[in-house]
Amino acid sequence: MKLIKSYKLFLEKLITDHSRLLPLDMQKHLQSIELYHVGDHIWAVKVTDSHSRAMLFLRAQEFYESIFDEIIKKQFKFSRFSELYQQYYDKQEFTYGADWSGFNIPSTVLEECMLNVPEEEMNTYDKKMISIINTIKEVEGDHNYYILGVDELANDLLEHEFAHAMYFTLPEYKSEMDSLTTQCDENVREMMFKCIVDYGYADHVLQDEMQAYMATGLGKKMKELNIEGIEDWCRKYKEVFNKFYSESLYTSPKKTEINWIL
Repeated sequence: MKLIKSYKLFLEKLITDHSRLLPLDMQKHLQSIELYHVGDHIWAVKVTDSHSRAMLFLRAQEFYESIFDEIIKKQFKFSRFSELYQQYYDKQEFTYGADWSGFNIPSTVLEECMLNVPEEEMNTYDKKMISIINTIKEVEGDHNYYILGVDELANDLLEHEFAHAMYFTLPEYKSEMDSLTTQCDENVREMMFKCIVDYGYADHVLQDEMQAYMATGLGKKMKELNIEGIEDWCRKYKEVFNKFYSESLYTSPKKTEINWIL
């Protein structure tokens, strides 16, 4: 039993310890994490390194929409999530950072998760995310906001994550997208829902994920399904997205210095 406990402690450190996973120069690493105000109540954390970006968002993202009952809406150790993830996807290594590139979380869920992490379970990535939350709240106050995790501020990944942000922050956008999903050809809708679930998303984000994929680009597996008539529906979703996106994305996103408290 002691051996198993020691191994789990080692695994937790392996996943979350900066000396193993992040650059030795902490200041250089912190400078690689950039925060931008990209739209009304919409914020983007830009991290070019995919592993660092994924670890920064892992806890809150899985709290929000994990496929695992043991993880969603619960606090957990990264090492336990790694075990479940590798078992579920039949992987020999923990490839979360390579498998997931973009992240999006509403402030209601983000704060519910991150501001209630038990002190003994808080790791270095958690502390960084809490610093980001506190920095955003200096601007937003008590207003709800949306946070994105991206590699650049102008590419398909940003568009996809921004679609989620508008779905949360703009009631009119959500209404129009939900209306399209209701009207959508039943076969297209059901095939998309199935693929989204197969990707590893929780059921409660199906409509949100569908509008984002349909409006900003289908995933590889979705394209391989060759769903009859899907192109026509994608154009309808894209039309709504473009209308709101052009009005919502700041022409010059505002970089905000993060107040690091580690």
